[in-house]
Amino acid sequence: MTRPRIWPWVVVIVMTLVVYAPSGNVPGVRRTVALAVVAALVLGVAVDLLAGALARGRRLVLTRVAVAAAAAAILVPLGVGLAGWQNDFARGARTLSIDFPFPLRPGASMPETLDYLTDELRSGRMDAEEIAATWEGERTLAIIRLLAERRGESTAGLPTAEEITALTFEGPRCYQQCTPVPGRP
Repeated sequence: MTRPRIWPWVVVIVMTLVVYAPSGNVPGVRRTVALAVVAALVLGVAVDLLAGALARGRRLVLTRVAVAAAAAAILVPLGVGLAGWQNDFARGARTLSIDFPFPLRPGASMPETLDYLTDELRSGRMDAEEIAATWEGERTLAIIRLLAERRGESTAGLPTAEEITALTFEGPRCYQQCTPVPGRP
């Protein structure tokens, strides 16, 4: 019988912790979701190995107890944490972090502002450069284009994927081959 090799999963867990532990609650930390998935895989393999070892020893009841305890050890803290987070969010004690500043039109929601910008682009009253000057152009325009595509709407009058990509080289988050435009958000 060959033993499962879980060390690559352990390396992923350790490296995820090393990279994200010092960062705190910064945008992008949601990428640590991989940590929970890998931890669940490792725990699943460990429980399977334990269950196999106990079953070989003809301790079926002990095996079932170990499996149930492992499942409870995973599900109970997750459920309690989720319920607490939902309660805090509903009370306004927690808020989602802002990924990027998105100024709303007075009295409008984000979807309404996006619909307005889409209409302005399609009518030609506004262009990609004007949107990039007020909103984060590449993100805002990518959202507008994606929503149109997902809704099955025409993308006529909207910037192309290539035009949106070009904006990424002009914004403040550019990291390669940049030609920043001063003052662009």
